[in-house]
Order: sequence, then structure tokens, then C-alpha cells
Amino acid sequence: MFKRTAREAQRTVILMVALAVLACAAAFAEQVHVQIANAKLKKAPQWFAATVDEPALGDTLEVLKKTGDWCQVKAGNTTGWIHKSAVSSKKAKKSRASTVGSTKTSAEDVTLAGKGFSELEADYRKNGENVNLEAIDAMEARSVDEAGLMSFLRKGALLPQSPKRGKK
Repeated sequence: MFKRTAREAQRTVILMVALAVLACAAAFAEQVHVQIANAKLKKAPQWFAATVDEPALGDTLEVLKKTGDWCQVKAGNTTGWIHKSAVSSKKAKKSRASTVGSTKTSAEDVTLAGKGFSELEADYRKNGENVNLEAIDAMEARSVDEAGLMSFLRKGALLPQSPKRGKK
């Protein structure tokens, strides 16, 4: 009644092996963690590409592919590109403020420390130079929406040119 042919049994075994291999590959896929508070997933591996998602600090992303300094990642159901400077193999704390010793550390401090800014500031102070943190804060506070940025880039002919097809 439930007799299987050798061919059907072979297909079943092949299917089961394929599913096991896929499950193992998914389990061992490379993951990175968002290290900055204002990360953006881009449509293409370019700074001025459209933003498709904004993962939160500490979010885990699955790496699909790497191209230069960019990683194509999957965040939930969204696929996009993120620059390697915004991610790390180490997990960041998700909270906006966490206690470290007796001081409070903000997400912005974690971001700066992750980029080595704390060491840079210490080197400047050691050499008698002052870092104008207020000026840096003022620069970071400036914001241009994506539509305004794209308009500026188009008007200035600053967008990368796509290769012309059919010409050699």
C-alpha cells in the first residue's frame, strides 16, 4: 500500500540532506551588530544611496555579501547595504544609557568609543591640544533630509554616472 520505489526513496533522502545543509548554513551565517545610534541601510553600497531601513543600536544583521567597505545585510525582511564602520562582530548595548562603573554611558559615547574617538581625544589632550567638542556637536546636529540631499546631488551633477549600455 505504501511501497516506495527506489527512485522516490532516493529523492526523499536527497531532499532531507539538502534541507539539513541549508539549516546548517543558516545557523553559521556571518552576523554583525549595529554599533552606531543612527545607522542606515542603503539601497546600494554608496553613501548617497536611498535609505531602506534604520536598524537600532545593537541590532543583529545577517551578512549576505561583502563588497569593499560595504556589507549587504538582511535585517528582518529588509535587505540593504551598510558601511563596515557602522557594524562590528561584537554586540553593542541597546540601551540609551547604561551604567559603567559609577558613570552613565550614552549611546553616543558608545558610538564614539567604538570609532576610537576617546583615544583620539586623549592623544590631543596629551599633546596640549584642545578638541572643540561643542563644534563637533554642532556639526552632528545639522541635518539634511534625504530628498534635499538627492536634489542637491542631482543639481550639482554629483551622482555617480551609470555605465552606458551598448557602447564599447
